[in-house]
Amino acid sequence: MGKKPSSASDLAKLLSRAAAERDAARQRLDRLRKSDAEVVLDDDRWAKNGQELADAEREIARLDLVISKLQEQHGSAQQAEADIKRRRLYDAAEAHAAKVAADVPARLAELGKLAVGLVRDIAEADAEVVAANLNLPDGADPIDTVEQRSRWTAGLPKIQTESRLIAWTFEDAVDPLPEHIASAIEADSTNPDAGWWIDPTTVVGQAEAQWRGRPPYPGTRRRCVRRHLRRVETIDSVLPIVPTPLAEAIRVPGLRPGLPDAWLFEGRGYVEPADVLRRLAELEAERRAAVPLKNERSGRVLVHFEPVSDTTDADQRFAEAAE
Repeated sequence: MGKKPSSASDLAKLLSRAAAERDAARQRLDRLRKSDAEVVLDDDRWAKNGQELADAEREIARLDLVISKLQEQHGSAQQAEADIKRRRLYDAAEAHAAKVAADVPARLAELGKLAVGLVRDIAEADAEVVAANLNLPDGADPIDTVEQRSRWTAGLPKIQTESRLIAWTFEDAVDPLPEHIASAIEADSTNPDAGWWIDPTTVVGQAEAQWRGRPPYPGTRRRCVRRHLRRVETIDSVLPIVPTPLAEAIRVPGLRPGLPDAWLFEGRGYVEPADVLRRLAELEAERRAAVPLKNERSGRVLVHFEPVSDTTDADQRFAEAAE
């Protein structure tokens, strides 16, 4: 005998094989039933066909029973394999969580040291920068802070470009005149750099002059001069992109409730180096005096009663002892 199948996949193969055998047996039974009428007058053939019919029906019944048992075993195997898979996932999650949890105290302590060290170094360097910038040497530019140098996205300076040109302008303005006006200027016969421009939109015709009761006039005349100009183009500056200061952005909490944060600073706007150094001293004093919180039970006890629908032997013995 072969090894008894135990896995769901092996049982599924047996189920498929048994179902195929049952289909074949049903087809054989159908053929025997069709041939039964053909042998009704022959006793020997009738008896033989009847026996084969009985054997085919018995085989189908046997296969139905086998398939039913295999289905039960297959369902149980699937459930068992699912339970094993869940247990493996559970055990793996438990082991992983336990490993990471065991590392948290040391890793959090190291993270706190790194954060405090970084914040302290920045604050101490910036304090020196502030002091130096208050009394700059002659001709020296102010020193950038640590985070200006390392974290800010630099701004863009204002750009100005200049060019020279000669152009017609109105006498009372300095902007160059557009081409359609400059080309229509009537030059002064005594001064080639001066002239007149007549605004065609203000010309009053004969009919309108008669309606207004006054003589026509040619339009508004404006004095024009040709000047030497300087053209200046300006592109505005762009402010730097300033991130949240590290002293405000970083927070490293304590390991347990009741222990102070390794680093926490809630500033407003610009972070003064002196404030950061003072906060470092406060946290250090809090850590020396801190005690982790512990859960403690109160003395309060709540009592309530519930009805019991049935009694056990223990309940009966308890009642007899009470009597």
